[in-house]
This record gives sequence, structure tokens and C-alpha cells, in this order.
Amino acid sequence: MLRTLCVKNNTQSRTLHSLSYLTIIYVERETAYKNPEHDLALSHASHIRITNQDRSRMAFPKPTSRLAALAALAAAMAAAMMAATASAQNTPQDFVNLHNRARAADGVGPVAWDARVARYAQDYAAKRAGDCRLVHSGGPFGENIFWGSAGRAWSAADALRSWVDEKRNYHLSSNTCDPGKVCGHYTQVVWRRSTRIGCARVVCADNRGVFIVCSYDPPGNVNGQRPFLTLDAAAK
Repeated sequence: MLRTLCVKNNTQSRTLHSLSYLTIIYVERETAYKNPEHDLALSHASHIRITNQDRSRMAFPKPTSRLAALAALAAAMAAAMMAATASAQNTPQDFVNLHNRARAADGVGPVAWDARVARYAQDYAAKRAGDCRLVHSGGPFGENIFWGSAGRAWSAADALRSWVDEKRNYHLSSNTCDPGKVCGHYTQVVWRRSTRIGCARVVCADNRGVFIVCSYDPPGNVNGQRPFLTLDAAAK
């Protein structure tokens, strides 16, 4: 489940998503005897001499404990891979590219990553890491926020998709949303004067999910203004 919230509009929109499941593949590495009668290879660099008499006294790990250790190792490796994948999908360039793709579709100029705006977004995301609440910071920038429930590595692409999908609720001619619908996330993403952005993503404590925030400078969704310059010109 995911939720999004836009600054200028306190209505929350919820969308159910099917969770994706990770298949963990357990890989067992077999350690073979160099010589069944004498030598056991311990590593690439060291060997130890074992006689048949010694071998009879050796306590080899039980299959159950060995499988448990392998399972724990595989789980740890899977978690590390998931973290690396999530990190790779949530870089500053990812956020910039996703914004600019949506803006280009509406004939709006690009945004650029701004270190000052990004610090603000990162600081606020850190504050929400303890509860994952969809609460706005109330700061000086425009702001879109997103929440996705635990069980999936929600990414920048998920947040931008949920915001830009509101385009269907927006009417160019009247510069309004459909009654009872939300479109303010979308208009903030494509707001022509919001040219500097900074975004952050955190995995919240106690399995509360993922929180993503994007801050915009100057802020969009200004009352009485339209997101597109062409619409403003046509309205004059």
C-alpha cells in the first residue's frame, strides 16, 4: 500500500499495490578432500594433515546446523543486495531524471539538483524515519511526500509515478482538479518555476515502511497561478 501527500493539499490518496516477493536462492559450497586418505583443503593458502585415526575423532557439523548457517548467510546476502538495489534506484540523478521526464512531456523546462534544498529534504526525512507519518514539514519549499508500506523497497520511481499519475485528475482549461480528486502532486512536479529540487528516502523504524520527500524551490502550487507558462499566456 502506498500513500502520497502534497503540500497545498491535505487530501491523502491511497492506492493498493500487490507486494513483490523475493525468491532467495540458497547456494551450498561443497568442501572436497584433496586426498580421501590424507589431506583436507581448508583454504587457498593453508592445508592441514589429517590421518585416518584423526578423522574418526573429528566432529563435522550436523546437516541441520549447516543448513541453518547457509540460510542465514543467504538471507543476509539478499538483504544486502536489496539495499544496494534500493540505493541505486534512489540517487539524485534518478530523482532529477524522473522529474524532467514528466516535465518534458508537458513542454516544461528541466529541474536541477540543489544541495541546499536536498539538505532540507534529508533532514526532514530523518525526522520522519521514526514514524513514517505523512506530515508536511511546513518549511520554505514546495513539498511532495510519499509513504509505502513495509514489504517492498519503494523507490523514487514509485513516488514519482504516484504523483504524476494524478495528471488524469487535472484539467488544463480550468486549472483545477476533478471534484474529490488530488492533482497537486502532479502540478508541483511540473511547476515551471520550481527549477531546483532535493529529495530523500528513508526506511522507517519498526517495519513502518518507506518515506520519500521531494522539496522544490521556488515552491509551486501558488494560488491564482498555473503550472505551465503556455497556459498563463493563453489566459491573459
